[in-house]
This record gives sequence, structure tokens and C-alpha cells, in this order.
Amino acid sequence: GKVLKHASARSRADREIVLRAVENSGEALQWASPDLRADKQVVRRALKTSGEAFEFADEILKCDREFVLESVRMKGRVLEYADASLHSDPEVVMAAVTNAGFDAVKMHIHLDLFGDRDFVCMLVRTEGAALKFVDDHLQADKDVVLNAVRSTARAIKFANQ
Repeated sequence: GKVLKHASARSRADREIVLRAVENSGEALQWASPDLRADKQVVRRALKTSGEAFEFADEILKCDREFVLESVRMKGRVLEYADASLHSDPEVVMAAVTNAGFDAVKMHIHLDLFGDRDFVCMLVRTEGAALKFVDDHLQADKDVVLNAVRSTARAIKFANQ
């Protein structure tokens, strides 16, 4: 992977060389040519070894909802590097939570989602303790609290009575 760092521009633009490099180390994507950082197959291959490789993907891919959704299903932490507009997409965020866990991605979830009842219901079914972070009015919502407690009994301490 780090061999690519010292490779010629020609080698950095060679798809086969880059594919092999990112198979060894996903972070090698940072030294690939711009065209290859926008190549979905190259980025997918990089993600197999490192979710952090998404940081080096082209901005076009970071904004591509379907590609980001596919990527967070592989490596949930990819959410951190996805376009900020996708941090408020309930399906993308839930895929990231399901893959990596709430604690791993909570800092990258747009605050508006913590006030969205539908999203919060999905979230607390998966991660009951997330009730601690949702808007106050939802901490007092009986259905939300029941979903959270079914997931994690200790979530009751975050309920707003």
C-alpha cells in the first residue's frame, strides 16, 4: 500500500496497480490518481481493508447516496467521510448504526434526526441506550421509551417521565 506513495504518476493512474495496492491497504487510495479515487470498484476494494479509505474517495462518490449507502453497509464508519447532507438521511444513518454501532457513528448523525420520531423509533429498537441522545419530547414518548427498553432495559434511566 505505501509503495504507491512513492510510485510514479503513471503507476498511480494504473488501475491494476492501484487495485492491488488498495487490497493490501485501503489507505493507499490517498495516493491513487484522481480518476481512480472516483472509481467505485477501486473504492469498494479499498473499503474491504479499511473504512477510513473512504476519506480519500472522490467528492462525487461521497455525495452519491446509493454508493454511500452501499459503503456504510460494508463499513459503518464511512458515514464520517460521507457528504454532510447524508448525515441526515435516516436510511444511510441506520445502515451505519447497524453495521458499526451507535457509539461509533453518533458524532456524525445530524442533530435533526434526534427529533425525528420515525428515525428515533428505528434507532432505539437497535440501540436502546441511544434514548439518552434524543430530543426531550421523544424521551417522554411512551412508544419510543418502550422500544428503547425492549432493546436495552437500562434505557429506562434516559426516559423523561
